[in-house]
Parts: sequence; structure tokens; C-alpha cells
Amino acid sequence: MVEQMEGEWVGTFRRFGPDGLLQSELPSRIIVRFPANDARGEYHQTNILTLETGEEQRVDSFGRWDDNVLRFTNERLEGSYFLLPEDPTGRTSVLLMRFTDGSGLEISEIITLSADGQQRHRVAQFFRNGDLLRRTLVDEARAR
Repeated sequence: MVEQMEGEWVGTFRRFGPDGLLQSELPSRIIVRFPANDARGEYHQTNILTLETGEEQRVDSFGRWDDNVLRFTNERLEGSYFLLPEDPTGRTSVLLMRFTDGSGLEISEIITLSADGQQRHRVAQFFRNGDLLRRTLVDEARAR
């Protein structure tokens, strides 16, 4: 399924507090590529979030395959991507991430791809010491 994620995705990023109330809603764009012969990795993802000020926040992640798990890192976190094996459609994947700054912040994210491969929906939960801090919901459409 990860190959079906390749391309550019445009959507809306919505952040919710632990009480379920909407905190922010921002435009987002993600570019997923599988570069050949790149010393930084076999996977390159660029996340671009447009803040309320109009400024773009950009994060580049690079990764490599380890068996059936994509292991990736960026300047803030490290994580693993894998398919949910119990999903008979093969369209659901899970990301487990941990911030590397010593904060103890962890993220678990589920991504579901539409049957036609043109939309995807992401749900991320942020935890510290088992306590829920926030959730994000992202609905995206394939731009190219």
C-alpha cells in the first residue's frame, strides 16, 4: 500500500484538544516519494503546514525498509510505518512515532486510503506518559 501513497496530497489539518474541542484548522500538503539511489533513504516525505500567519512549516522525513516496516526519521522524531495485516482491503496503515527531544511525547496514527486511491484520511493521537494530549484529523485528496 505504501506505493499507493506516492504523490502529492492536499488537505485540511484539524487539531483537537483532549476535551474534543477544535483548536486549529490549517491547510496542509504532503509529498511522498521513493527516490532511487538517495543516500538519505528509500523514502522521502515532505509535510507542509500553512500556519495562521501564512508562514509554511516544513518537515522532511527520510526512511528505509527493514523487513516489512518502513523506519523513518526527521529533525523532531523517529517512527515506523506498517500495514495493518488484519485489514482485508490492504488500505489501512499504522504509524508509531516518538519525539527524540526527551519530552516523552509519542504519536500513534492510522491512515485509511479510499478504494479508488484518490483520498486518504488520517487520525493521530498524541500521548505523554499514557495521557492523551491532543488528536489531529487530516482529510486529503490526491493532487497528483
